Amino acid sequence: LYLFSTVITIKTAAMNSVKKVLLVDDDEASNFLSKMAILDINPAVQVDEATNGREALEYLLATDRCPEIIFLDLNMPVIDGMQFLKIYKGYVK
Repeated sequence: LYLFSTVITIKTAAMNSVKKVLLVDDDEASNFLSKMAILDINPAVQVDEATNGREALEYLLATDRCPEIIFLDLNMPVIDGMQFLKIYKGYVK
């Protein structure tokens, strides 16, 4: 429910200008529902997925264009959301 209210808030802010979103969640159903909600707001957005923090970091290091928005689950295996944020902060400085 929190994610969907976040998506609605982003829609009113400027979702139509967003080109790329990354979903980071180990729950496939959450990723699916989030992706459907985002594409309902803006069908032109590219929605990529990672199932844990490690996959997300690998994705971000390999991509030539970072997403404008990252939806991040905090409780995941391998590297959780908080660990991801600490590591990612070190890369973007």
